Amino acid sequence: MDNVFRIPSEITKGEELVILPRSLYEKFFVWLNKNSQAKQYKEIEEIISSGDEELRKGQTIIADSSKDALKLYGRKSK
Repeated sequence: MDNVFRIPSEITKGEELVILPRSLYEKFFVWLNKNSQAKQYKEIEEIISSGDEELRKGQTIIADSSKDALKLYGRKSK
């Protein structure tokens, strides 16, 4: 890779720094955001899938408020 430099930790007091061209940084930033979004969508899909499975098994708590749900959950988990 041309035009990418590493500054040794001795100079920066323990932290290594990297200098790279803005165009390369921007490509990396776009790549990072795409992968981050894909990971978030996958986690959301897993949570929804887990909730659907619990609903089918009758393991869900039905309550009028989060306060009531916490009370019911406490009784159910004991």
